[in-house]
Amino acid sequence: MLKKNPETYNEIKTVSNILKITEHYHVSEEFLDEAYDFIVENDKNSIKCLKTIIHFVGADGTNVKTFTVDNVFGGIDGMVITKSSLTIVPHYTPYTYSSGSGGSSSNNNNNNNNNNNNNH
Repeated sequence: MLKKNPETYNEIKTVSNILKITEHYHVSEEFLDEAYDFIVENDKNSIKCLKTIIHFVGADGTNVKTFTVDNVFGGIDGMVITKSSLTIVPHYTPYTYSSGSGGSSSNNNNNNNNNNNNNH
């Protein structure tokens, strides 16, 4: 666990956000401490977790440090952590949609039959 002793609500929230990483990625205690220190260092710093890589992104938007993560627990495609927020990117499963034309043709035939019956 983190070697931090949060005292304010914002510190508790930040620790909680950092600990969320452990729900989806295998990381060390040292990593968690470093992540916490990085986030509180500057309000504009962020941590971007992808499938197998975690980036520490500085206030200017550049990658400050990158970690390779060997084991990822499923369910998400990533997360972004800042001092004040946590955003989880849900797992996206591509979906193939197939449409048959038979249904619309049948519907057109029914409409034509109904129109013919109404005209007679």
